[in-house]
Amino acid sequence: MSSKERLADGMRLEKSGKLEAAAALYRKIVDKDPLSQEAVGRLLVVYRKLKSYREELAVINRVLAAYQEQDKDRQRKWVREHSKAAAAGTAVFQQLGGGASVSSFAADPVVGTLVRRKEVVERRIPGKKGGERGGKAKAGQRKGGAEDRKTARERMNQENRERRGAEMAARKEEKARRREEAARRKEETARRKAEAAQRKVEAAQRKVEAAEKKAMEADARKAEQEERRPSLFVITLSYRVPLKKIDAAMAAHVAFLNKQYKKGTLMASGRQVPRVGGIVVAKGKDRGAVERMMQADPLVKKGLATIEVVEFKPSRTAKELARWVARTVR
Repeated sequence: MSSKERLADGMRLEKSGKLEAAAALYRKIVDKDPLSQEAVGRLLVVYRKLKSYREELAVINRVLAAYQEQDKDRQRKWVREHSKAAAAGTAVFQQLGGGASVSSFAADPVVGTLVRRKEVVERRIPGKKGGERGGKAKAGQRKGGAEDRKTARERMNQENRERRGAEMAARKEEKARRREEAARRKEETARRKAEAAQRKVEAAQRKVEAAEKKAMEADARKAEQEERRPSLFVITLSYRVPLKKIDAAMAAHVAFLNKQYKKGTLMASGRQVPRVGGIVVAKGKDRGAVERMMQADPLVKKGLATIEVVEFKPSRTAKELARWVARTVR
């Protein structure tokens, strides 16, 4: 049978006047769970009706012991979870003239009710505190009871002060923790901003480096293209003898030119105006090769003319000339 079922059965028995049977059921619940307020309350009422004050006192003592043990457990748990606050609270309690414990046992309304009932029950039990042992004994007991209540109130006030001190210390610790957390978040935010700024700077630097590298590569390609582009040569022939001697050697000169045209070396040739010499536009591997080629010209070879070679790199050419320049010199 569950405690809930026993409680219901006990209440039915109590209503029907079967107080002993009801007390037996209530007692089973309280034996199993002394903190069951409903079962404890009904059991104390039944014992009161039965005038079983000793049994009622035994139940009260047992329940108070259970509440006290529960309070100790809570206190130990709180101290474990709030070690800093507990240490700070202890210092506060000691300054106030109290102990080092944090307890709300006396402040519990249920405990207060049981303590007051205990005083009443003890006065009704012969030989117990507050029992009927004459007017003088009653007066002494009333005085003792008043002193006990005063002591209980002082203890309760002390425990309340201790509890408030512990709560203040806990709030102070919580505020400090929140301040530390806020400072940590602020520091973390600043760190992330600094890292983001650093990444931005690094990205900009990489972008500049990439642009510089691209420009350098473009310059290198351009230089390489310039280097690969063949030179053209403008050759000026200046006659050193009368035209009669030049004409006599012209057939050999033309044969020389035709041979060079077949090799792809020459693009143009012709007389100067006035006729003081000739102009030849040629292509060669280098200046030395062109000069050696022109030294084989009969006019130059026989000393009838001199040459002057001007080398240049064409940056722009007509389409026809571009194809000619691109052909390899044989």
